[in-house]
Amino acid sequence: MVAGHFINGDYNAIHDEGVQDRVKGIHDDLKKREIDQWMAAPDTSLNYKAARDRHQQGTGSWLIECPDFKRWKDVPDFVLWLRGGPGCGKTILCSSAIENIKNSCRGKPSVGYAYFFFDGTSTQSKLANHESFVRSTIMQFSDQVDGIPPALGDLYDSEHQGRSQPLLKSLEDTLLEILQSFSAAYIVIDALDECEERPKVLKWIQSVSSRMSGILHLMVTSRPEPDIKNRLRAFSNMLETDVADRRGSDDIRCYIDACLYEVDDWSESQKQMIRIALVNGADGVFRWVALQIHELLFDRCLNTLELKNRLNSLPKGLDEAYTKIVQRSTRRADVILLLQWIIFGQEDFTARQLAEVASINFDGGDNILPFYDPDRRYGSPDNVLRACSGLVIEVEGANAFEQVITVHIKIAHFSVKEFLLSKVIQLGPTQSIHFNESISHLAIAKTCLAYLLQFSEPDSITHNNVNSFPLAFYAAERCVSHTGAIRGEDMDATLKQMIQQLALPIVSVALVNWSRLRDNRQNFDGTVTFKSPVELWDVTPCLYGTIMIHLTELVEHLVNNGNCGITLLLASDPGSLAIAQLLLEKGADVNATGGEYGTALQAASYRGLFEIAQLLLERGANVNARGGKYCTALQAASYGEEFKIVKLLLEKGADVNATGEEHGTALQAASHRGHLEIARLLLDQGADMNASGGEYGTALQAASYRGHLEISRLLLENGADMNATGGQYGTALQAASYQGEFRIANLLLEEGVDVNATGSHDGTALQAASLYGSVETVQLLLEKGADVNATGGQYGTALHAASCTGRLEICTLLLEKGADPNAVGGEYGTALQAASCGGHLDIAQLLLEKDANPDATIEWYGTALQAASYRGHLEMAQLLLDKGANVNAGEGEYGPVLQAASYGGKLEISKLLLENGADLDATGGWYGSALQAASYLGHLDITKLLLANGTDVNATGGEYGTALQAASIRGDSDIIKLLLESGADVNVMGGRYSTALQAASHRGHVEVALLLLENGADVNATGGQYGTALRAASHQGFLGLVRLLLGKGANINAMGGEYGTALQAASHREEFEIVELLLEKGAEVNATGGKCGTALQAARATHKERQVEAIVQLLIAHGAVET
Repeated sequence: MVAGHFINGDYNAIHDEGVQDRVKGIHDDLKKREIDQWMAAPDTSLNYKAARDRHQQGTGSWLIECPDFKRWKDVPDFVLWLRGGPGCGKTILCSSAIENIKNSCRGKPSVGYAYFFFDGTSTQSKLANHESFVRSTIMQFSDQVDGIPPALGDLYDSEHQGRSQPLLKSLEDTLLEILQSFSAAYIVIDALDECEERPKVLKWIQSVSSRMSGILHLMVTSRPEPDIKNRLRAFSNMLETDVADRRGSDDIRCYIDACLYEVDDWSESQKQMIRIALVNGADGVFRWVALQIHELLFDRCLNTLELKNRLNSLPKGLDEAYTKIVQRSTRRADVILLLQWIIFGQEDFTARQLAEVASINFDGGDNILPFYDPDRRYGSPDNVLRACSGLVIEVEGANAFEQVITVHIKIAHFSVKEFLLSKVIQLGPTQSIHFNESISHLAIAKTCLAYLLQFSEPDSITHNNVNSFPLAFYAAERCVSHTGAIRGEDMDATLKQMIQQLALPIVSVALVNWSRLRDNRQNFDGTVTFKSPVELWDVTPCLYGTIMIHLTELVEHLVNNGNCGITLLLASDPGSLAIAQLLLEKGADVNATGGEYGTALQAASYRGLFEIAQLLLERGANVNARGGKYCTALQAASYGEEFKIVKLLLEKGADVNATGEEHGTALQAASHRGHLEIARLLLDQGADMNASGGEYGTALQAASYRGHLEISRLLLENGADMNATGGQYGTALQAASYQGEFRIANLLLEEGVDVNATGSHDGTALQAASLYGSVETVQLLLEKGADVNATGGQYGTALHAASCTGRLEICTLLLEKGADPNAVGGEYGTALQAASCGGHLDIAQLLLEKDANPDATIEWYGTALQAASYRGHLEMAQLLLDKGANVNAGEGEYGPVLQAASYGGKLEISKLLLENGADLDATGGWYGSALQAASYLGHLDITKLLLANGTDVNATGGEYGTALQAASIRGDSDIIKLLLESGADVNVMGGRYSTALQAASHRGHVEVALLLLENGADVNATGGQYGTALRAASHQGFLGLVRLLLGKGANINAMGGEYGTALQAASHREEFEIVELLLEKGAEVNATGGKCGTALQAARATHKERQVEAIVQLLIAHGAVET
């Protein structure tokens, strides 16, 4: 009976409570494993580990200590952008940030974190798309909660218990629900520029930032690509740090010194020569330095003169460095082929597999096909690393079949791939190669076929020797997909001859062995079962390959000897009518679904294969079948601009208004692509021009955004609702304005569109144009009656939008047309604040000349001077002070201006403010005073400045009460010592934690607690969130600190705070070792108080019975009684 109830999930029918819990636990564990497999989230922790392994001790600390990082870490809702050029060390810095966050989150179950390393170094990478990021983030946060998050469980159940895959939006919504279960959540994204779907990620960042207020801390690293820069800088709460400054140079020096320290062959004078040359040539690029050190070690100079010559001829920049490496190699052909495999292969390869690649002889002579030559195989797999030295690295990765961690070879850096794909590479005076994707797939396909052709004897590959051919399974499984990725113009006769040699004999043993390898990748016991070598029992792999290159006679031979059930989809993709006919005659399912296009008809429709589409329809293809990238065949043909096929589909009954996927309808797809005749045909056939859906909302919006004037005119002539709202851009006029499409905006306005309609997050068309559009479009909108002071949307007014993005000419025009320089609204509050935040000095000067109020205040930054002070814009702050800005304005998140500068760590601005009369002890804002803000953020130089100018070291107020408490919560011993030396009262009370000792105990800072106790801190002082320092340490799970406090006389049974006693706090938080220690030291096991009553009730109040059972049993063993 128990088993039956377990299978049905009916735990309540099991009357033994203990058995019921265990059965439920087993079921939950099984379901969690099923969800893990279903989600198939990529493991990005290996990238983190690789980055930490490459981290040089002593580098990167500047990031952790910089004000922007501290502020991002401590205050939710900020987006921290760490930007820098290629090879400057962003990923290593990112790993330092992650390590810091992981350490901070330890012991805090309500605080979660996740990270993701986008990786564009190879085409097979699962770390290059948005959905992988979302899936990984979901699973990382899910692993930090007990059991299965309800949102994830519901998603799994809604997809038929994992039998189907969820939509991206469903995954994103699930992630949001999971994030809401945390009190704080950190997400760190590395190398956003390497993501293949950057617009999706940027859109997600914008969405999640607005919906996770008070919870989310989001960090991004990337190159300063225009799309990333424009989108991130549009956030009012964006913090920006550039790697390319003196701190990065300091890290480079540290890295060089560490490398040189390991080398004994060079004298100190030689090392100094190397140090100077590398620092001068680095230009902030770690990757370049690493390459030069590698090259110097790889090919040692024999004397100082040779070293001088080498250092005087160092390459300039990464491209020149990579060119030298390739040209230096004596195995250039091998290097190029190996790099093609690593970049465009469809899985990660071990050195042993890649060593096999070198065994293919491509130089046999005229009329000799490439063939396997065992004498060419590298003697050691490590020779792959030697051949490609400087261009590749070894990394750990998970092997899906052996379920172990294995070492793979990958491109050393994304810049290597960019170099290889960006230009013609000179291999010598007369030899060069153009390295592109299609040619690479051709080379890989030939390698695979040559490898497979060696297995031409019945016993040439068996379960006894298959492990001696490490490339066999890959070649069998992936040869066809590489063939399919070759462009038609790159296909050559050699590949066709190789396929014919493999498959055309009546009985081909090599073909049979190929089929067996494909369908019998290693079982978990490491064996492979083969059938009789003379049975041609499965020819599907070769059939796929021949379809891809239109070898019709070979396809016929193969289908007569095998199964062709799903190959019609492939026939419709390359476009061979003869092959499609043959497959249909052999019984292929005309309505089979799968792949990018969903059905064969969609594939043919998108690619313009009229005769195949006609054939499929004659053979019963469902003209309205849904699925794939374009939802329906009609949408596919419309998007593909295939007029004849659109007409054919409509004649065959295609639903002209079917909706779905990102293009909404066929009319939207045609409007988006700008195909006038298709749009006209669809309208003639009854297409609803106002149907909404998809990214652009309506067809008119799609045409307007993409700048298709004639289609926009056609839609309007046919009655399109020019004021319809929806989609990403709100209205057609907003879409056109956002893109600066003057002609379309003019057309819409002439037709009477509402110039002041609102729809998207950008507010009105004028705001959209002011943000990213053109001056001409702004001028037009104003001439047509746009309200220059209309408010709404993300930025408040058009002037705010233009001020935020630094559009001086547009700001000038708006002000000339009557824009109110003091209008309030949007993220920045006023235009002057928007300009001050962005550091746009010329715009601020203009606004002040137009009588903008420098002291206007809003909730977040307070005043423009506060915004400039926090952001560190010294010239802006000076300008505002010169214009009479109140140096002691005290509204906003950061309180007085001096506090904003102190929080931001801006020393020079702090000095400027003090010189201009800033009140040292002005109170207000989150941190109460400038000294408390500087102490909390660890700004020692500013703390010294404030103390030297006479600030009150014991002033109270703000979140943490005093500066000493703020420094204690942070754990900054240097600042604590400075404050104590300056007269800070160690026992003054106030703030969330009441005392400095309780603040330090909350964060587990043992050394700080000891320092405070040595300076007279009262170990039993009461008050604050936890009541006492002992309860704070017990609640947070800091065993060592609990021992220290007890050793210093902490009252173990003191009552107070949320949980009553330390024992109750530890019991509720499942801290077994602390509970055990407290009981050993005499804690009263049945003391009552706090929100839970007793320690036993506190333990059980967590509703996590299986996790706390040990604590419950421990308490009972010490005399706890039920109440």
